[in-house]
Amino acid sequence: MLLLPLILIKAGIKISDYPFRLSDFISFAGVSYISFRIISVFVDTRADSKIISPVKYINYLIFIPTLLIGPIDRFARFNADAERGYHNLTQQRFLEGWKLLVLGVAYKCIGAAAIDRYWLQMFDPALKDISSMAGNMYGYYFYLFFDFAGYSSMAIGAGKMLGFDVPINFNKPFIAVNPQDFWRRFHKSLGDWLRDYFFMPFYQFFSRKKTFKPYPLMRQNISLFLTFVLMGCWNGFEKHYLLSGAVFGLYSVTHNTYIYYSKKKNRDLIFGQMHPRMIKIISVFVMFNLAAFAIYIFSGRCPLI
Repeated sequence: MLLLPLILIKAGIKISDYPFRLSDFISFAGVSYISFRIISVFVDTRADSKIISPVKYINYLIFIPTLLIGPIDRFARFNADAERGYHNLTQQRFLEGWKLLVLGVAYKCIGAAAIDRYWLQMFDPALKDISSMAGNMYGYYFYLFFDFAGYSSMAIGAGKMLGFDVPINFNKPFIAVNPQDFWRRFHKSLGDWLRDYFFMPFYQFFSRKKTFKPYPLMRQNISLFLTFVLMGCWNGFEKHYLLSGAVFGLYSVTHNTYIYYSKKKNRDLIFGQMHPRMIKIISVFVMFNLAAFAIYIFSGRCPLI
């Protein structure tokens, strides 16, 4: 019952006789990230007999720096900082937070704004020629990074200034070498959340089924794919969100299968004896383009969808 309003919001249900959608009306409330936190608290504390203080619970749910776009924190870690109180309010932490806040503003207001104005505005998203689509694809990838990483850096900086160590969300995603590495670097808090609350329950569910017990790779791949499809649904039920989640799921399934059989055969099935530096260069190039393509679909700017 708790998640029913959130599903309706993500479905973009229109309110009768009004020209706006329910999601537009309450988007300011950061409902997606609040719901992430609700699920996290419910799952992490259901085996614990202790009752969480309402003040601590509300403080965790609506912590202002991370309310709208994260990063996604965990209650135990957040509450540990809250318990330390004024001990975390030091001059050094304030200055560190200020630097991150300024960096975030620069990313968002200079980097993302410049890419939008001087790059994305040059390419009509409706055009289907290769140059226009490539310009939109790479431009939006860089734009999303600077925009989202900027907001995250501001949230982390503001949190540090208030005495909270908000989780790091972005760490050089452009040099990721595979899908797993990408989600350790791009929106890491979301990747960790998906792993703990979507992938692991799925995997445990399939592991209990007799049909799937002899097939560990199948269990992993089905769980991975469903996890990323649900990630797409969480952004909304529009087809470009669903398809982008499925594409990221396909990437992860393919990589997981490659790793599984490489370990089984005790050799790298793709790169063989190639020099590690060359492997890294090729892997970064391939992953960069794969991520750009999936995020291009996510953007809704792809005219082929």
